Amino acid sequence: MKLLAIIWNTVYDSIKRITLLIYLAIGTIIMLTVLLGLRVEYTDGVPVMLYIFGNEIPIENSMFDPSPMIFIVTIGGSLVGMMLFGMFATAGIIPSFLKRGTIDIYLSKPISRFYLLFAKYLGGVSAIGAAMFYFFAGMFLIVGFKTGFWNPSVLYVWLLSVLFFAIIYAMASFFAVISRNIGVVLIVVYLHLFIFSDVIVSYQNIPLGFLQTKTAEISFTILHYLLPQVQPMIQQLIGIFERQMPPVENGFDIMPFVYSFLSGMFFFLLGYLKFRNTDY
Repeated sequence: MKLLAIIWNTVYDSIKRITLLIYLAIGTIIMLTVLLGLRVEYTDGVPVMLYIFGNEIPIENSMFDPSPMIFIVTIGGSLVGMMLFGMFATAGIIPSFLKRGTIDIYLSKPISRFYLLFAKYLGGVSAIGAAMFYFFAGMFLIVGFKTGFWNPSVLYVWLLSVLFFAIIYAMASFFAVISRNIGVVLIVVYLHLFIFSDVIVSYQNIPLGFLQTKTAEISFTILHYLLPQVQPMIQQLIGIFERQMPPVENGFDIMPFVYSFLSGMFFFLLGYLKFRNTDY
């Protein structure tokens, strides 16, 4: 019960943060915009015209499902933003937990250090997962009621998006333990999300001689599997909706999530080992 109490307190503290409230507000604005700007015109019970913010899109096939296109624009277009706001809202959880005085109180409880760190980590992930669910479930209901097409794959994308965040947050937890500094955590994570992950995937296209060597190839291959695979995961998430629109392309590839999950476990365990062996 003490463990659940720590998780709940962490979730509650995260929800109160202004950044997470901003994320919820942005999600609400997007949902209201879709609610007001989306309409399907029917003739004899058959959909014939889709209106998106005043733009007319003829529906030539009565089986045409507009929901994947809507979800690509709204949910797919906000995935990186979810990581940005989510990380900003939760980056301070572990550094604050490790402050002198606060950590003394936690260590006095009859809970192992592993479960203490894991509870804080899980609390942060749960808070963002709940915020994401609000947006994803809201979009699922709005698009379903407005178009008549119910696309349950959006809930599947939600689960994978929470996994995506959990993986990135595991890496953030490691840097939070070793630095105890929110700024360091955000800088490292954002550099990987927006710069380094792109370089790892496309380094061969960068016109620098030392990046075209065998040593560079081996080094970036190791980094590709050692660090969370941001771009491949985003491509697979958006691809779930893209493959619902003709022409159908290759199927879903779970491996970027598997490799990234192993990477997240590796970073979290490194953080735990540092936490276990540090005298606070």
